[in-house]
Amino acid sequence: ILAMSPARAIDRQQLEQSAEQVIALIEAQQGDGIDPQRIFLAGFSQGGAVVLHTAFLRWQGALGGVLALSTYAPSFADELQLSDTQRAIPVYCLHGKQDGVVLPGMGRSAHDWLQHRGVSVAWQEYPMAHEVLPEEIRDIGTWLAARL
Repeated sequence: ILAMSPARAIDRQQLEQSAEQVIALIEAQQGDGIDPQRIFLAGFSQGGAVVLHTAFLRWQGALGGVLALSTYAPSFADELQLSDTQRAIPVYCLHGKQDGVVLPGMGRSAHDWLQHRGVSVAWQEYPMAHEVLPEEIRDIGTWLAARL
């Protein structure tokens, strides 16, 4: 993050480098025989921005899903279109109602962008700031178990 304004100015080169690292991890798992439907990307805050960018702008294959915790999608743009494979990736967005670092509206915008493009995406808010609660971890476990 280069600036902390609500929209966040990001270093695009670093975002791409991070996405390349995630793609290398996905490819390594596939190389070890892991079914792509059993590979999930998860990220909190800036890590969430990386996994959303990777799953929906860089990666062209199947995935089991994406967990986006207290995050936003700085690289989503109105003109971007998703492939059928990308639209098939389920997403679970979780966010704190009192998050002052990544405002809930920023996370909700990422959710709405995906929903508008036909992605199966769920939104869950919690009474927390920029953090993770045990209740949230339990909900993540339930979501993952339903897909595995």
